[in-house]
Amino acid sequence: TLKAAIIKDPGSFAAERAKEILAQQGEKYTPPIDPNAVLTMLENVFGRTLVPAFTPPEKIFSVQLNIRGNEFPYGSEFGGNVTIKNNSAEPFVISDDALFKGNIRIDADISGDLNRKIPNLVSTKIRTALLIEPGRSILIPLRLITGELRKTLLTYPQASLDIEFTLYLDPVTTSLQTEDKIANRLTYLEPIRVRIKRPGIELTGKYIRSRFNLISKGSVGQKIKTAQLFTGLLREQNEMLKRKPLYRFKTADWMKPLLRNALLHESGLLHNPANGDWVVKVHTMAEMLSLPLDYELISAVAKNLNNTNWPVRMMAVYLLSKNADRNFDKVLDWTAKNDSSKLVRDMAIALSR
Repeated sequence: TLKAAIIKDPGSFAAERAKEILAQQGEKYTPPIDPNAVLTMLENVFGRTLVPAFTPPEKIFSVQLNIRGNEFPYGSEFGGNVTIKNNSAEPFVISDDALFKGNIRIDADISGDLNRKIPNLVSTKIRTALLIEPGRSILIPLRLITGELRKTLLTYPQASLDIEFTLYLDPVTTSLQTEDKIANRLTYLEPIRVRIKRPGIELTGKYIRSRFNLISKGSVGQKIKTAQLFTGLLREQNEMLKRKPLYRFKTADWMKPLLRNALLHESGLLHNPANGDWVVKVHTMAEMLSLPLDYELISAVAKNLNNTNWPVRMMAVYLLSKNADRNFDKVLDWTAKNDSSKLVRDMAIALSR
């Protein structure tokens, strides 16, 4: 065609003749647009912000799982945070329709004296759409000592454990021949792994007795930590009696009676008459939730149903409802009708349903 002849060699005699013929036919030749020339002109006028450089998806954002410290003694409460950084020159959006939908999952793998896998230790979603400016980051705080991991760490005080946390973003399950595998939806992003240590407690008679003495002489915080340790040691002994010991641990004939005495004595963790120790009673009963209760322990907890501080009565009602037999329904009914605190009455009503 005439236009093709012009485009093929714009400066030739044939091209000029083709233009004349087009003009005779009432058409005006318009040269094609050179995209490179247009882009150069636009960049000179507006700068490169008009047409941003292409950023591969794997370089748009980066992720870190942060935990402050790598070794935590028994009873430590620690958390972490996920850092998401926008590495691109454009705002990074987190939403259901974006590159990253905002789903976060953390699994825990315990090794050392015990071996356990805890899937879905943390499973959460960034609920509101977020926009991260270029070069900026957001922090998502996470509680890691929770659920099955917390129970395991507190139940085995003398176990030395390694814990590996694995962070997945928008996790998906892929089926293999033998098992399902969890991976990131964005396959070019590898799961993030962080390891920490929880050393076991080195028990000695002197150490246990010094902790026992804190029940009468220590601060509220020290008494709470003692309650956590002593209930943990009782749980550990109960677990070891059920099966062949899972690891080397220390015990003695005098140890269990001393631990129980710390709970049952008139000046112990459950009964201390000092009015300021009501917080200790609440924490002690909370730590006893996963401890099997015999008649003596149930009776000791039941005395707190008459405590003048309503949080103590509420915790006692909750703990006993999880351990007592059906005869406790009468106590729940009475508490629901007669307790002086509406919060305790409401708790009793909820537990009796």
